[in-house]
Amino acid sequence: MMNQNFQKLTKKQQERIVDYAEVVYTDLRSQIELWNRKRNNRNTVRGITHGNYDRIHTMSTPSGLVSKSAIETKLKNPEFVFTKDHAYRPQFVMQMFMDNTDTFLSDFNVFLEYIILASTTILITSKENDKLKSFTKNRNGEIIIKVPTDKIYKEAGIELLEVQQGRGWWKRDLKPADNYLPTPDLYLEYEKKFLVN
Repeated sequence: MMNQNFQKLTKKQQERIVDYAEVVYTDLRSQIELWNRKRNNRNTVRGITHGNYDRIHTMSTPSGLVSKSAIETKLKNPEFVFTKDHAYRPQFVMQMFMDNTDTFLSDFNVFLEYIILASTTILITSKENDKLKSFTKNRNGEIIIKVPTDKIYKEAGIELLEVQQGRGWWKRDLKPADNYLPTPDLYLEYEKKFLVN
């Protein structure tokens, strides 16, 4: 099932994401043999995952969510620029693809669903983004996750609101949203390998 937020994008925005996804898909497929041969080499892992992370990072599928703190900051300072947090850890998603090529790199439609997930953004403050980043570490090529993705906003104490359409949307009363991130079971299961307490 295609992400509902993706469906809200313009046709041009959707095409851009699909085109970028095809580039990433093709690149990752071409790297399978190297990944399998040098999976424990941190330079190889970073080289493959980070380059494609950059491609995902240039995309954005708005989640329709904004932090309460970001709205409060915008109301005080109209020049404030929201930070777009890629809520589903794109570089981690690249590693998940490479460690599960039979699942993700054999069917472009399955891959696309997860690329859309990885490109999902939530509007927050840079301070909140720093807090969220602190829950994931990359030490010598090894990913360490302190909080499961579905609970990361809750753990950070970030209250979320629903974005409304139209100019000056941030000046309106916005409805509270759940700060639990809906996350596919397959993603959460893979993530367990990297969780630490």
